[in-house]
Amino acid sequence: MNELYKKICSVFISNIFSLIIAAFSLYILAKGLGAQNRGIYAALLVVPYIIIALSEGGVRQASISLIGSGEYNISKVFKTVDLFNYISGFIGFILCFFILYGLYLNEYSIQFLVLSSLIVPLSVKYNSYRGFFLGLEDIKTFNISTWLNKLIVFIILISFYYFEIINIEVALFSVCIGLFISVVYCEFNIRKKLIKEDLIFSSELLFKMLKIGFLFAVAYFLIQINYKVDVIFLKKLSTESQVGQYSVAVQIAEMVWQLPTAALTVLMSRSANDKQKKRMHDTLIKTSRVIFWLTLICIVFVLLLSSFFSVIVFGMQYQDLTNILILLAPGLVLASFFKTLNAYFAGTGRPQPAIIAMTFSVLINILLNAMLIPKYGSFGAAIASTISYTVMALLIASIFKRESGNTWFDFFKIKISDIR
Repeated sequence: MNELYKKICSVFISNIFSLIIAAFSLYILAKGLGAQNRGIYAALLVVPYIIIALSEGGVRQASISLIGSGEYNISKVFKTVDLFNYISGFIGFILCFFILYGLYLNEYSIQFLVLSSLIVPLSVKYNSYRGFFLGLEDIKTFNISTWLNKLIVFIILISFYYFEIINIEVALFSVCIGLFISVVYCEFNIRKKLIKEDLIFSSELLFKMLKIGFLFAVAYFLIQINYKVDVIFLKKLSTESQVGQYSVAVQIAEMVWQLPTAALTVLMSRSANDKQKKRMHDTLIKTSRVIFWLTLICIVFVLLLSSFFSVIVFGMQYQDLTNILILLAPGLVLASFFKTLNAYFAGTGRPQPAIIAMTFSVLINILLNAMLIPKYGSFGAAIASTISYTVMALLIASIFKRESGNTWFDFFKIKISDIR
């Protein structure tokens, strides 16, 4: 097994561990909050995660590219990015709070809005620091930072669940504390690699990173909109119970993406450092088809488990869970192509393919959600997501196909050499 696949396996194992922890947290939140409060919790998280995409400004992806290229030393990049994180995180917090204030003041407490908004600056720093580890190809530290965050959240949730005092405020608090401790861990490990004399802020470097990162920010913003817009429409056009069921179904389904996410992590890091395009193309098409088939197998397994155990595990409040998953499944499987191929384009400093694919996907998603949710509720949201995910996967695959010279057949035809 070559080095690339060893790293993918390493991240995948870490992601599986994170997945197991996240699955327990999902169960606690679903049972402890109930479908209605779970819907409120999901609605409160939508705005922060969209604001995060704007607050990051694409600097995380730019730093991966610049560190990987060796053009700037890590100390100079760190000082510049860290100052940007404080400023953008603060602005993001204020912006998020006032948006939530305008949307939900008459529905939810100020504490909910503050805790939800705190997720923005903490996530900006957390994601940025993890970008440093990718740029340095320090996959081990990256892996630990991934599951550490999930583990802290789980410990807080299980503690409050045991004493039967779990609520929305506790759920939001656990996310904030998990991020805060993970940020401290990441910063400690990064500072061990820094040279103090080189810790100098560079406005020239910041402008260069923002110039590189602007399109990445647009791409990431569109991706977040596409993943979250259904919850926004469900909140406005349906019930909080429907939002709760749908958000749990999506969270379960997205756990299947752990393998493509593992490939994404390593490919983005490797693409930033590998100058041999033909070799990357060959590796990428092979990785894409393997991940597609593994994702398909995983989603079938999840559907079988859900059909037998969803009501038993989560209760009658979640009786539509399996049907929502069935409707989401085709899009989730095909979306594995987008996640893998986007990692390559991002790693080579080209967010344009993602922007093209996501622009069409978002527009279709918004249109279909507006049409289908009033009549079909969470089922309509699932159908809209599947169609939009399919569009984004086909568009980015066609762009890669044209660049690499591969055929559509190459994306699906499994070879003996693929599993060696």
